[in-house]
Amino acid sequence: MKFIFTILCLFVGIYCYGQGNLKGKITQNGGMPVSNINITLEKINKTTITDEKGDFSFNSIEAGTYSLKASGVNFVTSKATVKITTSKTTSVNLEITTLDTQLELVEISKKKDQTPSLTRTNTPLKDLPQSVQIVGTQQINDQQLLFIEDALKNVAGVNNSSPYGNFNYRGFETGLQEIMFNGMKGSPFAEGVSPMLSNVESIEVIHGPTAILYGQGALGGNINLITKQPKKFASVNTSLSAGNLNLYRGMADISGSFNNSKTLYAVASVGYQDGGAYLDRFKKRNLQLYGAVRYDLSLKTYIQLNGTYLNDVQTRNYTPSIPIVKTDLFALPIDFNYSGDDAYYKGSSYQAQLEVHHTFNPNWSSHLLTNLAESNSKRNEYGALGFYNPTTKELPRYFTKQYISSPSLSINPYLNGKISVAGIKNIFSFGVNTDFKRNNYPDGFMQYSANSIFLNNPDYGNFSTAGQTLFYLSDKETFTYNIFGAYLQNQFEITSKLKGLVGVRYNNYYSRYEVPSITYDGVSFDTYNEYPQVTSAFIPRFGLVYQPFKHSTFYVDYNEGFSPQYNNAKIYGGPFPPETSNNYELGYKGNFFENKLTAGIAAYRLNKSNVLTNALDPINTLLQRAIGQVRSQGIELSLGGNVTKAFFITANYANNSTKVRKSNRPAEIGQVFSNSPKHIANLWSSYQIHDGAMKGLQIGAGPRYISTRYLNVRKVDADVLKLPSYKVVDAMASYQVSNYKLQFNINNMFDKSYAQSGSYNVYVPGIPRNFLFTLAYSFKKQ
Repeated sequence: MKFIFTILCLFVGIYCYGQGNLKGKITQNGGMPVSNINITLEKINKTTITDEKGDFSFNSIEAGTYSLKASGVNFVTSKATVKITTSKTTSVNLEITTLDTQLELVEISKKKDQTPSLTRTNTPLKDLPQSVQIVGTQQINDQQLLFIEDALKNVAGVNNSSPYGNFNYRGFETGLQEIMFNGMKGSPFAEGVSPMLSNVESIEVIHGPTAILYGQGALGGNINLITKQPKKFASVNTSLSAGNLNLYRGMADISGSFNNSKTLYAVASVGYQDGGAYLDRFKKRNLQLYGAVRYDLSLKTYIQLNGTYLNDVQTRNYTPSIPIVKTDLFALPIDFNYSGDDAYYKGSSYQAQLEVHHTFNPNWSSHLLTNLAESNSKRNEYGALGFYNPTTKELPRYFTKQYISSPSLSINPYLNGKISVAGIKNIFSFGVNTDFKRNNYPDGFMQYSANSIFLNNPDYGNFSTAGQTLFYLSDKETFTYNIFGAYLQNQFEITSKLKGLVGVRYNNYYSRYEVPSITYDGVSFDTYNEYPQVTSAFIPRFGLVYQPFKHSTFYVDYNEGFSPQYNNAKIYGGPFPPETSNNYELGYKGNFFENKLTAGIAAYRLNKSNVLTNALDPINTLLQRAIGQVRSQGIELSLGGNVTKAFFITANYANNSTKVRKSNRPAEIGQVFSNSPKHIANLWSSYQIHDGAMKGLQIGAGPRYISTRYLNVRKVDADVLKLPSYKVVDAMASYQVSNYKLQFNINNMFDKSYAQSGSYNVYVPGIPRNFLFTLAYSFKKQ
């Protein structure tokens, strides 16, 4: 027996002598640990997953050389060669990158489950007590989306609300200037000009206020555009498109590393479109150049710089609109253009973003976000002065001439930390942000009446001041907005099923309007300087998340909003008290089919005080007034993702009621608020064949519906100007062979006439039936 035991020990010793151990760490973004990554030693098919610190280990591995594979949802599979040495522990660190969803058919449908730019942390969306929807690369490509207003047809409860680039979220308007880029404030787009998407890889739509991290801004919701990120591997994407309405489009991007160690890498893109407008004698040309470069100084530190340049030449910077005829909204031809031959808009803009990230250890990291932007534009613009007269076929017009320069600077340093106290996990985010913005009119602002235009005999001659009424004339005008804010937010985890968020923000606003002299409606003022308006406030937020099951989340959220009025000049009726709001939200989020399909339900009540609306003064048409309180409440339903590998779907429905709750005009109480439809619904689905003789074929289609909208705060009766409900259908088909793809898109398939948005005396028609052929080429080399 003793002999047998000795022999066994000898064999075990020999076996153990030929073995070693392996340990390692998986990181991303210059050192951030990544959990739940699958680690496989392919030669012997051993597997494990990384823990919260990104660590993994294998014990008792036979000495030799192995291929190590790291893979996970939303990450590019990475491999490394490791050598196991007898009686030693081999260490390996591997950095993985997020998935590039533009190139691979299989990867294009992956669901994004984190939004670091929104939360300032790597918090999964399911842990956030707020409704967020993402329009990903698949939808952008499938629907051939190039402008932001087209993309918003894929989310719940959002609609275009005016010709001036505004959107309605949960009953309240948001301007284009409130749009964020990579979580940073400061839009490079000039007033009314819609953002192009040629440099965008995903669109994050936040429902409800976002005051804690971003300060003032949209109370009903906001948009965050994620631009194309630098890639370590070489890739090329190009496409050429042509369609009706004299539309021509070209886009391209290229990415790759500058050095063998792949620590310096970049992406560059260009987007160009000419045509696409339905109005007669209307020009539209847009050019966008973009580049981003990232330098990984170490596993813990990186620097990234993004740059965008825009050039726009159009007949008018606002969306083309048609005069309203009270008796018949669609009385005028859809291509009727009331601008003169001297009407033009020329704009050029740039944006530069700097991001610096440093990880001290797995628990603490520091960040710096900086955004510098400026837009410069000149324009001669004609507008509708009153309503179109169907009897005389006459439309009174006005003429505006101006040059505007709008520089802005935003700086946001913040610190993230993880601390456990009494068994409760806490993720802190503390930061400050400063925003400086100017709207400069160095030549002042001019507005005159202009000769009427007649439908049966239009005169498109150049404007002349002779015999015209002067409405507004000023010298140099300057609007100044300075903002300082500080915030502290804590995301805590009491148990794996019960989590929450609490935060507070301090805001201080400074606004000033200056103009040496002004003439309005024939009255001259020697000086018209507004005293500085300084306002400040503390804003709280609190939310709870309960996850009784692995793929189900229930949440409740309360937050407040605060924003100064930007029409505080006397000529607008100011100064006005700041807008304030409080929002209550209760919701559910579910993940299905291995997190590929998500569903959401959100019920909300949003109270907004001191809401500005047009005073409808017959003499001073610029005059505003503040309504006491408007309440928006409703429910939103959303579903999006892949039911199967081949079948993709996104479906949304919103029911909203936005009414005046308090007013200094008692007759207004209970009335429907302007531009807030009761129902919004949309659906898009696509099916892609991955195998067989028809491999590479994809088809997609979907309807969208918006109910009646009212243009002013008035009682719902026959006299109210209203935009009727509408339903349109879009569709696409594509075929991909190797790296080439041919695609056909058709929008408003049944050529329905409808009003997309409106404002007082004009409306924006929905674009008539339009189609687009696209030939694309994609190449990627790891």
